[in-house]
Amino acid sequence: MIYLSKEEFTEDHFVSLLEQTKNGIIATFKDKDPKGINGTSFEDSVYKQMLLSAKGSSFNGHIIKTGAHAFPDIVARDVFGVEVKMTIGDKWISTGNSVLESTRIGKVDTIYMFFGKFGAEFDAKFRKYQDCLYEIGVTHSPRYKIDMNLPEGESIFAKLGVDYNDFRNEDNPIKRLKTYYKAQLKK
Repeated sequence: MIYLSKEEFTEDHFVSLLEQTKNGIIATFKDKDPKGINGTSFEDSVYKQMLLSAKGSSFNGHIIKTGAHAFPDIVARDVFGVEVKMTIGDKWISTGNSVLESTRIGKVDTIYMFFGKFGAEFDAKFRKYQDCLYEIGVTHSPRYKIDMNLPEGESIFAKLGVDYNDFRNEDNPIKRLKTYYKAQLKK
């Protein structure tokens, strides 16, 4: 049996994998017409590029694509996750996942957002998940709003005065949101 310690696949190693994946995705979609590209096909492309980028690394053979309704979309070594989003517009914003994260894969500690922007010239970015969530919107349930260019320290969690991991592990995070938004309405 071969044992690979967590130190051999640190977050820095994972960020390097994401950087290689981003470069491959940009090369793939640089001159491609966005017609026919949707969230599922883009997610598949990111997954395939991650597999290619992982060759020769401690992530090789340890990257899986989760189910259609699981969060995050891609998991590496059961520790790191990637949530994939895209827009056909020329903007770095979108609607994100449910605040409740009821479909979250339990073992995943750290999640990154991987975002493709197909409007104007194609580009891609990745960023820590909690660092690009700026607000809450309500559709059928409270959902995060994503801004890949959100200035540091301006996330919804900074506004709420709580760490993302503490917030997501609360028994009733909706209660905290209601309190926050009621106070905002009074201002």
